[in-house]
Amino acid sequence: MKNKRSSFLTGVLAIAILQIAVISSRAQIIATNGSTVIINNFDTSDQVYINQNLGYGNTGQFAWANWFGQAFSNVVWDASDAGAPGDNPGSGSMLIQSYFPDGGIGGMYGTQFVVFDGFGAFNPPFNGFGTLLTNVTIVTNFSCDIRFDPISATNANGTFPTVEFGTYGNDTNFNQYDFGTVTLQSTNTNWFHVSIPLAANPIWTNIPSVFVKIFSSLGATGSNVPVFLYVDNLEFQQGTPSAITPPTMGIQKAPAALRIFAQGGQYSRTQIATVDTNQSWVGGSYPVSYSFTLSGYNPNVAVNEFHAFWIPLNYNSGSLNQYSDYSTAANTVRLLITQAAASSETVVAQLAWKTNLLNSNPNNVIATVTNSTMVGTWTVTFSSATDGTLTAPGASPVAFTTIPAAAAATFANPLVYEFGMQPDPTTSIGAYVDVTHAQTVNVATGVPVNSDLTTGTIDTNIWLTGSVSTANGVGLVPVNPVNTPWWVYWTTPDLGFGFGTKADIGNKSIAWKTPNYYANYPTNGPTVLTEGAYKWELVPAAGLPTVDGTSNGVKAATAFFSLQNPAPAQ
Repeated sequence: MKNKRSSFLTGVLAIAILQIAVISSRAQIIATNGSTVIINNFDTSDQVYINQNLGYGNTGQFAWANWFGQAFSNVVWDASDAGAPGDNPGSGSMLIQSYFPDGGIGGMYGTQFVVFDGFGAFNPPFNGFGTLLTNVTIVTNFSCDIRFDPISATNANGTFPTVEFGTYGNDTNFNQYDFGTVTLQSTNTNWFHVSIPLAANPIWTNIPSVFVKIFSSLGATGSNVPVFLYVDNLEFQQGTPSAITPPTMGIQKAPAALRIFAQGGQYSRTQIATVDTNQSWVGGSYPVSYSFTLSGYNPNVAVNEFHAFWIPLNYNSGSLNQYSDYSTAANTVRLLITQAAASSETVVAQLAWKTNLLNSNPNNVIATVTNSTMVGTWTVTFSSATDGTLTAPGASPVAFTTIPAAAAATFANPLVYEFGMQPDPTTSIGAYVDVTHAQTVNVATGVPVNSDLTTGTIDTNIWLTGSVSTANGVGLVPVNPVNTPWWVYWTTPDLGFGFGTKADIGNKSIAWKTPNYYANYPTNGPTVLTEGAYKWELVPAAGLPTVDGTSNGVKAATAFFSLQNPAPAQ
């Protein structure tokens, strides 16, 4: 039987008949009264060392510096290198000097720099798309000029490393949000003008800074290969939104599963981990296996990373948290599942390990599988401490035999098993998977896990949630369709719009009301999540409308849902 992914349903559906209606219509956002705001033109040295050209009342207390990344060497003002054609010769530019370590996928923290102009450099922040308030000036475009020095190392495919531009965003976790990226051919050592439109997105509610980033494993010979990047004429283009595009809406029958959303920033993890810390395969009753079953995923947003981690706590330098696999655990085994594109069923799974390596992803790949579907049961089986198999849904086991005995021994108990999601990149924020089952078999000394995740709850005696997830586990949504039968979703921005329901769309005497009203708990209503470009509301059975429109009446056989402006009454 062919497994199918979750479907986004539109139009008329039966249970009850559920119909989507978008009430009210407003025009596309049009930027008017456009203007350019110079962030830095680097005409003088103080614009590199102390920013004095930010505008908006900034007093110039921030210097351009490296946020993080060990490839960074220095940032200097170059008086002799002007930017775009037409610049005054000798007006200067900012030069970012970096040296990247030898190639390979290990040591990712070292193979990057993130140069920025400080936390809260724009005071107040710029309004970005996502604000969408009438007559408020918003940022519509980012631009600058860049040039690679000819001494810079290049990738094997004949390009310079990709340059990312963005901001640390408007959250308190200091995540990175990309405006966009640019990749230049190695033959292009002239100035290149970068122009990136900023599409509507709630993460651009405000823009408090700018960063310039390179994150690359160059694969070059040598331990310190140079990458010298000139940057000039950093600017924002602004306009005034004259109207708001109405959001579009859809509905989906809620499956019985634990829905895990990829949310937060680019590297944020939404995941669960075993409470029992004796889940190692080393010393277990072989074969030892670990499995999880996926029943669906978001067809509109690509799953760029669904992962499972095996983390030995003896090699964890801090308390267990969402980043333990990377920044506090020197030893980790990782199963990484990546979807080719939102429209593609094909996924690639990679099993890898690392030892004695902090601030790094696993760098020893021991198995790679390309599979025709993500949906089904995935199993990692160890037939000994050093070898085993990776089995994808509907596929034959793929053997791995390349974990050395000394390395394998470091994965003895105490060890936790965890799995979940990460966006990486930000375009995958809002992806999700539905998980129905998770199991461990014959683990050493520990209590084997055999979790049914279709009940609508997460057993906290078995699984840690908030402590190993971003936003305290908000993106972990256990669903029992008896109690919560429908997911309704709509696009953002949705300023001024609200979600309503009623039993008879033709009965004008009954007003649209929120599911909160019908469920009779206005302060503890249905689960509403903002996930990337969409909002999701999990509608409880109690929130479906009544025949007469009263909060405690008889539930109707039909229900209509609408998104309307102004929002319906509670």
